[in-house]
Amino acid sequence: MTGTHHRQTTPVYGAALRDIIVKTDSVRCRNCDAPLHGSYCSQCGQEAKPADPTVGAIVGELWSEFVQVDGKVLNTLRALFKRPGFLTTEYLDGRRARYLSPLRLYLFASVAFFALRAVLPTTGFHLQLSRDKQLSESQFNAKLDTLAQVLGEPGERIRRGFVRGTKDDQALDSTFFAALPRGIFLLVPFFALLVGLGFRGAGRHYPAHLVFSLQLHAFFFAMFAAGLLAALTPFGVNLALQLAILVWSTIYTERAFAAVYGGSIGKNLVKTVGITVAYSFGLFALVIALIFWTVYALGA
Repeated sequence: MTGTHHRQTTPVYGAALRDIIVKTDSVRCRNCDAPLHGSYCSQCGQEAKPADPTVGAIVGELWSEFVQVDGKVLNTLRALFKRPGFLTTEYLDGRRARYLSPLRLYLFASVAFFALRAVLPTTGFHLQLSRDKQLSESQFNAKLDTLAQVLGEPGERIRRGFVRGTKDDQALDSTFFAALPRGIFLLVPFFALLVGLGFRGAGRHYPAHLVFSLQLHAFFFAMFAAGLLAALTPFGVNLALQLAILVWSTIYTERAFAAVYGGSIGKNLVKTVGITVAYSFGLFALVIALIFWTVYALGA
């Protein structure tokens, strides 16, 4: 019986080993040097592949990566727009392989929005500096000189930045919007904190709120992009579209809260409004801080 068992198992193991040798020219992982027992290293997870791959192997790998990423993007976007809060519940329940990670989804949406804004005709918010109309130019310059004297080099840099900003709107605008994506990213944990305070009794911890915040911000970026496109339409159409975007965003946020944290529609709407108002104060503070940063950066 032992001999029969040996004849059945050895060829199978030998065939698997030969397959690994043919595929990789090695029986050890090229990344961590651990022994190979299959197509993937059991220690570091790297796939067993030849050191000198063929063109066909490279093309096949690129296609596999493209299909995998493309499928994840489509699955993620479909779930994001059709089922508010679904991505968060899926992530917290451990079903994550089919979707982009929360951070990657946020970055994808953020980059897409700011790229769209960069190529569209000039619309929406733009930064502009001007002196107080009650002061003459000489009086205003005197105040800037005083600021430079009091603060030293930082004050002098602010003075130079303000003077340049009043003369070069394009540099002012580009510097501000270059810093805006990083600034908005700082609001993600702030929003998560607000959600945690608003839903203290839901039994969720801060990391769950952070996941929810990342994914909800991705949806908001999509709505902002829709708003940019709507701004290209005639005034009446634009007004109707902007109102529809606002209403849908409010409904979506309430439904997302309900999916992740539970609660009635009435309570969730009240919390949605409260969190939105508090978040707006944070956004306003961020814009003011970025304006100061922009002026400071222009004075370099």
